[in-house]
Amino acid sequence: MTSEFDDWALLGADGYEVVNKIRIQEGKHYDIVEKEVLPYRLVKNLGIGASASVEMVEDVISGFVYARKVFRNVTTRNLEQVKKGFLNEVQIIQRLASHHHIIRVFATYTAGREFGLILQPVADGGDLATFLAACWDVDELDQPSRGILYSCFGCLSDGLSFMHQRTIRHKDIKPHNILIHRGSPIYTDFGLSYDFSLSGHSTTGGHPGMFTRRYCSPEVADFGPRNSKSDVFSLGCVLLEAFMVLYRSLPPEVLNEAYYKQLESLQAVLVESTCNSEKDQSFMANIISKMLAHHPEDRPSADIVAYQLQTTSRFELDVPFFCKLCTSNLQKRLGCSMIVTKNQQDGGQEVGLDTVAHLWQMKHVKGTGTIYDSPTFTESLHSGRVLNEDSAFDMRQRLEPPGQRVRQAPMPVSMNMYTDIVESQQADYREQHARNKEDNDNPLVEASEYGHEKIVQILLDKGADIKAQGVDYANVLEFAISHGHQAIVKMLQDRVVEANCPGDEYYGGNLCAVF
Repeated sequence: MTSEFDDWALLGADGYEVVNKIRIQEGKHYDIVEKEVLPYRLVKNLGIGASASVEMVEDVISGFVYARKVFRNVTTRNLEQVKKGFLNEVQIIQRLASHHHIIRVFATYTAGREFGLILQPVADGGDLATFLAACWDVDELDQPSRGILYSCFGCLSDGLSFMHQRTIRHKDIKPHNILIHRGSPIYTDFGLSYDFSLSGHSTTGGHPGMFTRRYCSPEVADFGPRNSKSDVFSLGCVLLEAFMVLYRSLPPEVLNEAYYKQLESLQAVLVESTCNSEKDQSFMANIISKMLAHHPEDRPSADIVAYQLQTTSRFELDVPFFCKLCTSNLQKRLGCSMIVTKNQQDGGQEVGLDTVAHLWQMKHVKGTGTIYDSPTFTESLHSGRVLNEDSAFDMRQRLEPPGQRVRQAPMPVSMNMYTDIVESQQADYREQHARNKEDNDNPLVEASEYGHEKIVQILLDKGADIKAQGVDYANVLEFAISHGHQAIVKMLQDRVVEANCPGDEYYGGNLCAVF
């Protein structure tokens, strides 16, 4: 079989012979001696940073165009440090590869002291900083431009939520590190990012190393303890600039100084926008104001920002904050990470919250006797009062089986096996089911869909309706079948037999089809 290093004479994309070039394959790393064997032709320079340069290159064999990031100024003294940073960035981007608003690694290579990442896509709209500058130069934004700015709110919040759920802090969110491709924003440049999966918490201290002062949070500027909420602040600064362009509510002069130094005046303008503006402008100003809170514990998590944007966009405002893919994926992913407190004075009592928590009354939290009703949950969520990121991370770690990648389930409390809460949920479900037989947001349907066998068993033992249907008329068994949860399918089959339920009547013949 011919390897990539045997392809010494190939026919290039333009029909001419390409000599002494290797064929680069997706997902591979190449350790080469001479970089001249790489099949890349420089198209143009895209940018130069403190430690790396980025170019647009064309693969002369395939004809495809990529962005190539090359680490610069590598010496014998800093070789190991650069190598460590290179590997860290590659591993982090690969961990985040499944999200459509995050840059992807196509391949990597080392050639002596040169470390290269081949990235895709090459943004057809440049970076967000350039886009914002161009927007300032026009008197009235066209609809596509407004759409891009709106999507920065939803899609970037969703992307940050995804990062944090994957235990990644970006640490350098700014318009220059956000690309615009086909009208959608894409996070890039993870050179300073931090993976806190091994430490078990996102908080770090000491000197932060390299950072961008204009967009950094107060705790980063002060070299204080910082966590994922620092990313939220930086994203808030980015959204503030998008907000300024959309509504021209702040003078461009505020761009001349670091935002953490202007918080008092910025908050005053945002509060005024919240009180005296149209509904969409007021809502966005309120979101940004919370993200720019001086103290990290007063800022919402990225999960909550995304949740607020989704629910408000869906039910109250006709504003396209999210692309279609974000809209379809967001609710499925947010479940386990929505960990909130009733309020700060209650001492930070942990309560699991799914994306439809306002539909439920969650009573008698284990060990406290405290009653959390629906309005309290909604108030907690929209006030942005949340647990610190470390506590949320610790709970998510407890929720997921070790060594197993599972879908985030919107039943965190039940997953902790707090059976008194399961019982409470089930009681509420029976009440609600009596009013709406097609409610998709009940514990049995959700547990069946997300593969939580133990919870399915508990709920069935407590009298859950085995004939329950989702909003799309799919039933409990169909959810289990479609997601490949065979143990739950078998359990449901046994329960149908025990109840003398004719399978075809309730399940459309699916029992026979599966078994």
